[in-house]
Amino acid sequence: MLEGSYLIIILRFFSCRGNLFNIKANICYNILKFVKKFSLMSNGKIIPIMPEAMGIYELEKNIHLNNKEIIYGIIEKASSNLKRNSRAGSPLYHICSRKDQNIFKAFPALTELYKEVIRSSLSYLKSTGYLCEEVVIPDAWLNIGPKDSILHWHSHGNAFLSGTYYVNFDPNEHSMLEFKNDRMDKGQYNRPTISIPTNKKVNSPYTNPSLRLSVPEGS
Repeated sequence: MLEGSYLIIILRFFSCRGNLFNIKANICYNILKFVKKFSLMSNGKIIPIMPEAMGIYELEKNIHLNNKEIIYGIIEKASSNLKRNSRAGSPLYHICSRKDQNIFKAFPALTELYKEVIRSSLSYLKSTGYLCEEVVIPDAWLNIGPKDSILHWHSHGNAFLSGTYYVNFDPNEHSMLEFKNDRMDKGQYNRPTISIPTNKKVNSPYTNPSLRLSVPEGS
């Protein structure tokens, strides 16, 4: 690995086995109760509604270091048909990123990491109020970012959850995980939209264009 390089595993999930009608009905009922409650109690206040939930799960250090050693071995031994250069012209490249590939299926040595991802996903879903008995990971690949690599803005479609596992990450050298505020990203809509200027002097989560998070290696 080159100095200043970072590694992340990208995961995309399908989920779940459960009764979606009941889930939607319960969510709608709870939202109505919430709005009714605050219509009486919060006159003149700004309240967040339907916030995004992000889970952060960190492996024990010895388990992560074992995963890291396995993944470094994968980088050295992976055949050329499993590697793919970034389409953006960056030094970034991928392992097992094609449609018919999955890093967990291609490398059984990552079975324990796979199990941990499943456990964390089920924990997240349970904690956020969903009914789910099984999580399926149709896509999982490795991003290798030598110095000066760029990972452009993107979204993960055809999935209920997506996740990132930081294999090698130094917050003093590498850029943080960043999410776009889709409320402020008018370009995503294929139709006319209305926007107004924002007050740059006000630090507001509602108008910030993005959110950056520094998560530890092994998360």
